[in-house]
Amino acid sequence: MKCLAVSLILSVSSLACAATWHVAQDGSGDFEIIQDAVDAASSGDVIHIHAGRYLHVTEGWDLWGDGAVSIDAHIVVTQENLTLQGDGVDQTIIGPATFPADAGPNYMGISVTYNEATTLTLRDFGMENVRWGVYGASPYLNVINCQFVGIGTKAVHLGHAEEQSLISDCEFYECGGGVSGSSWSDNIEVRNGFFEDCYISMEFVGNENVVVDNCEINGSRLAINLQQGANGVIRNTTITDSDVASIDTSLGAYVEVRNCLIEGGQAGVFFRGFGGSYIEECTFRDQTYAAAYISSNDPNTITDCNIYNGGLWSVYCVGSGDCYLDMRGNYWGTDDEAQIQTWIYDSNDDPDRQCTVDYIPYSNVVSIEQKSWGEVKGLFRE
Repeated sequence: MKCLAVSLILSVSSLACAATWHVAQDGSGDFEIIQDAVDAASSGDVIHIHAGRYLHVTEGWDLWGDGAVSIDAHIVVTQENLTLQGDGVDQTIIGPATFPADAGPNYMGISVTYNEATTLTLRDFGMENVRWGVYGASPYLNVINCQFVGIGTKAVHLGHAEEQSLISDCEFYECGGGVSGSSWSDNIEVRNGFFEDCYISMEFVGNENVVVDNCEINGSRLAINLQQGANGVIRNTTITDSDVASIDTSLGAYVEVRNCLIEGGQAGVFFRGFGGSYIEECTFRDQTYAAAYISSNDPNTITDCNIYNGGLWSVYCVGSGDCYLDMRGNYWGTDDEAQIQTWIYDSNDDPDRQCTVDYIPYSNVVSIEQKSWGEVKGLFRE
């Protein structure tokens, strides 16, 4: 146990104490099962989970305390202000080596009961082969330097994290969903993340003040989806080979995209329904259908970008009402105005579209500094 003595005026002292509990499968720690350590911990404690694969499951946990939802979870957290610290993503692993054939729909790695665990910090461990990785109903949730592999539904889901959530330096492989938020969670930041072969790498439903920064996303069906009034900024991020779209917004979502590289996939950005976007200093290339697919009636701006035609359309507008897309000041891979127009499908091609794309003036190649994922990691890790 570590204690900090604080001397106050008039020689009044306060003693603030926090314990570090050790979980080790060989019996050398305080506990062999993580749940036992969590149950014994108090606010401010650290639970150090030593190397090993941890398989203990708490079955039939009443998630909300009202009998509405029953879950099976490797770890259930109800205490306030805990830190769960592993020995590294390939050393401390929560979950089985293969996905259980009898896993129920609410089979979880870590479950946080709403409004009981005020702050939860998770560091330096791996999680594998569960349906839900971390279901976070904590107002403040930090997930740092963790790895998620083979998560069936969602790796990190922010159910009621309404104050602040940080998902930093984490990796996601072959997950149904990577990071997601429900409408009760705002101020979500995903930083220095790596996503590969996830069905939807990030999904934000009604979340405000989302930040995606310095991430790499490869091989998703949808890389980043914002919907139902969600808003935020995506910056310094590389997205490659998304099956449907790299960035998708709908139902009143608004997004700013800055200094990103978007390669491959059917559509670079897919904006539909009500909402809007502002995109600058990005590069689009090798989209098989369109760099920008627009069916939104709200204003969208794409400027100071490099837009390289992938063989079909650079911009495809399908709005049923009046639609305006400001694309002035971009480089289109050519300085031939007639050629640029043939790559844009709007009201010039079909008067019934009622969509106008402003692409003049256009520019020469826009100088955009891109960083590789290795360079990004080098900025934040020794």
